[in-house]
Amino acid sequence: MASSIDIGGYFELEIPKANTLVSTTNTMVQNQSSSGLLKSGRIALKTITQLASIKELRIPYFGCQVIEDVLKASDISYSFYEIDDQLEIIDPTYTVDIHYLYINYFGLKRQYARNLSESLKDNVIIDNTHDFLGASDHFKLSWSFNSMRKFFGVPDGAQLSCPNQQPLDLNTFSRNSQVSFDHLVDRLEYGAQRGYHAFQKNELSLGGDIERSSVFSETILKSIAFDSIRDIRMRNYLYLHERLAETNEFNPHLLELTPGSTPFSYPYLPSTSLTHEYCWGKKLYASRLWPECINISPNPLERRLAGHVIHLPVDHRYNNEVMDQIVKIVTDYGE
Repeated sequence: MASSIDIGGYFELEIPKANTLVSTTNTMVQNQSSSGLLKSGRIALKTITQLASIKELRIPYFGCQVIEDVLKASDISYSFYEIDDQLEIIDPTYTVDIHYLYINYFGLKRQYARNLSESLKDNVIIDNTHDFLGASDHFKLSWSFNSMRKFFGVPDGAQLSCPNQQPLDLNTFSRNSQVSFDHLVDRLEYGAQRGYHAFQKNELSLGGDIERSSVFSETILKSIAFDSIRDIRMRNYLYLHERLAETNEFNPHLLELTPGSTPFSYPYLPSTSLTHEYCWGKKLYASRLWPECINISPNPLERRLAGHVIHLPVDHRYNNEVMDQIVKIVTDYGE
């Protein structure tokens, strides 16, 4: 049976509830002395490579094609490393003299990312696009960035943090004025499918120029209760884990949340032949991340994760009732 609502997928226009307008951790857009909002994660990475004068970078096979695109456009040399079953770096040439980019996978690798930050300092870039609080508090020795669009219904926005809280003057950059709200409004009023084309169009419109985020996004983000959203994500994650852990072949150690983690999704590696396409047909828009990795990585684990991990949504739009719908869609498969 298909879900009665669209679950997952991109976000609708973010309209904070009246009783959640104050957050004790809302420093992302207010503390501009040590960090700032650019228009996208892609642009944050591009800015870092320029500020850090990076000439060569080690990046994971298991990651987004956008990383390669940024480096190619900036004429920066790069090579790949593999990850192990703990989603940690495998690199026989590992040295503190080489610049690395590490992804805080699914918001579950915060402690390891912090360890890298402490050991490699400003020779590592922490990609926190899966951990929206990660870029602002625990990676003070290294470069880091995130992406607001992966967590909230805003058209743009990404935070860049510099090593040792170096000041970053964003006034030298112009504002992003090519802002579209069509996909956000369509998602709110009509559902995920109606606005998906507009969503893709907005992604392309962000382009490659270094610009600050729009005033609209920064205004919305200042009103979001990050503490509440973090708590909801953790609650939904644990709710799914309690019901699906026995059929989830993802590394069980990684599925245990560490203190401070803010999960991007519940990564479900089914023990059945459950597919993303089946979930999408039931209006459960669970993400499939980095399928291109299947064709480039020599690592069978990475190819399996890229092809089969189903990222079940745990975000603040949903409650236990919706989590139960997700569980039913997953467990009813094949019956």
